[in-house]
Amino acid sequence: MQEEYINKGVFAFNAMKSNDVGIQGILRELFVIFSSIISIILMAAILTRLHISILICCIIPVVLSAFLQKYTNKMNFQFSKTMTTISRKTENMMNLLYDVRNGKEFRIYDSNKLILHKYISLMKEQKKQQNNNSWKNQAFMVCNMIIDKGKNITIYLILIYFCFQRNLSIGDFKFVFMDKKYYF
Repeated sequence: MQEEYINKGVFAFNAMKSNDVGIQGILRELFVIFSSIISIILMAAILTRLHISILICCIIPVVLSAFLQKYTNKMNFQFSKTMTTISRKTENMMNLLYDVRNGKEFRIYDSNKLILHKYISLMKEQKKQQNNNSWKNQAFMVCNMIIDKGKNITIYLILIYFCFQRNLSIGDFKFVFMDKKYYF
C-alpha cells in the first residue's frame, strides 16, 4: 500500500517538472504516432510497388523484434522487482550493523558476524542477479542485431535477384538505396 502511494507521488512530482506527462505529452505522442503511421503506409506502398516479398521481408523482422522486446521488458521488470527486494534487505542489514539506534540489541549479544555474513550473501546474490540479467540483455541485443542484419541481407539479395531477372530496373534499385544525405 505504501509503495503504491510513493509511486503515485513520484508520478505527480514528475508530471509537475516535465512536459512529457499529462495532456501535452499525450498530444506530442499522438502526433508522433500519426506521422509514423503515415510514413509506414507510404513506405509500404513504395515497397509493394517494387515487389511484395520486400515488404514481407521488412515486416517479419519487425514483428520478431517486437516479440523479443516484449520478452526483454518483462524480464527487466522481474529483474527490477528482484533487485528492489534484495536492495531493501541489504539496506536493512547495513542499518542493523552500523546504525546506533537500530542495531543496539544485535551488538549487545554480538550478532554482528551473523548479520555481516547475511549481508555478504545478499551482496553476492545481487551481483549474481546483475550478471545474469546483463548476459540475457546482451543476448537479446545480439539477437536483434542478427534479425536486423538478416533482414538487410535478404532485401539486398532479393533486389539484386530482381535486377538480374529484369523485373527491376537499376533506377528503381538506386531509388530504394538512395541515402538522404544526397538530397539537398
